[in-house]
Amino acid sequence: MSTQEQTTLTSAEQGELRHELRTPFNAILNYAEMLVETASEDGLEALVPGLERLQADARELLEAINAGLGPDRVVGPNELAGLGERVCGQGPSLIESIDVLLAKAEEAGCEQAQQDLKRTREAAEALLRLGRDRLVGRIGNPSHREESATVPALIGRIDNPASVPLRGTVLVVDDSAINRDVLCRRLEREGCRVVAAPGGAEALALLAQGGFDVVLLDLLMPGMDGYAVLRQIKGADGLRELPVIMISALDELTQVVRCIEAGAEDYLPKPFDPVLLRARVGACLEKKRLRDRELEYLRGVSVLEAAASAVETSQFDGSRLDEVAARPDELGRLARVFQHMATEVQAREARLKQEVAQLRIEVDMARLSRQVDEVTQGPLFDSLQKARKRLEERRQK
Repeated sequence: MSTQEQTTLTSAEQGELRHELRTPFNAILNYAEMLVETASEDGLEALVPGLERLQADARELLEAINAGLGPDRVVGPNELAGLGERVCGQGPSLIESIDVLLAKAEEAGCEQAQQDLKRTREAAEALLRLGRDRLVGRIGNPSHREESATVPALIGRIDNPASVPLRGTVLVVDDSAINRDVLCRRLEREGCRVVAAPGGAEALALLAQGGFDVVLLDLLMPGMDGYAVLRQIKGADGLRELPVIMISALDELTQVVRCIEAGAEDYLPKPFDPVLLRARVGACLEKKRLRDRELEYLRGVSVLEAAASAVETSQFDGSRLDEVAARPDELGRLARVFQHMATEVQAREARLKQEVAQLRIEVDMARLSRQVDEVTQGPLFDSLQKARKRLEERRQK
């Protein structure tokens, strides 16, 4: 076997490598986009042309990587070296462009922009390291995630834009700190409450506490991967209806199908598009709201059915319908009518029972009276009366 054959990447290795390389692009493109969106608010309009050039250069390099590591290509050391040389050649220019933007942000005194540009620079440096170590150098262990180890934890939030906000609580699960930060900030801008977890075990522990409407779940993570987390979510009674959107740089159709078959609601590729992110999260939130309403409606129907059975067995308690009767819809109206009717029936039944008891007393008294009459008006009673009179007369004599 030749050296070329020995070092040719497998499909899984190519997918893993694409995943690693797209992570820093995800940060560069999304931080730049957020800076463009808030430039007028922060008085940084002068940065917009440079940010747009940075985005264009990053997209051009990303397209080259996507084409060079496409799932339909056979990638050997020569192809990797070519991509590595391109990344190493264009990486310094990306960093230089970011440094120029950072200097302008420092002159303007905008701390938030400075923080975002520093994170963007860290992502570009991570991309340059990946190009040098994973493309130009040896293929190495495909399960090694250098970006996760080298990119520090990133925190920071920006104000929610004045647009129609999304409403809901989203759990973001990703082992990359930079991806978590970008997703959290994007979703918080849209109006969501966001909680982040660095791995599958942490995510499941948070989900056990409840209160989430959507899960954004990274596919490739060390330890428990996204598939394993997804299967556990869909296997739990209390979580089965929770929408899950898978996020990964893997773009093979088989991976998408595998996620959907396992119960995922949707699939979002990295680097993600902000408009697509909002649309898919918004659709899942709306579906979750509709499903919650449906389940609440069905619970109300069950309460009504139980109340009807209680009326039949004379065990009806009207207070059990209070919650359903408070609903503003037709089910609530039905519950109010049923509650009123059942209460009236219950009261009428109580009155009838009282009347029946009184009638029984009267019937018993009438029966006793008849029995007394039968005794006092019979011949035996007359003979006894005569005997009593004779005794009285004898006593007097």
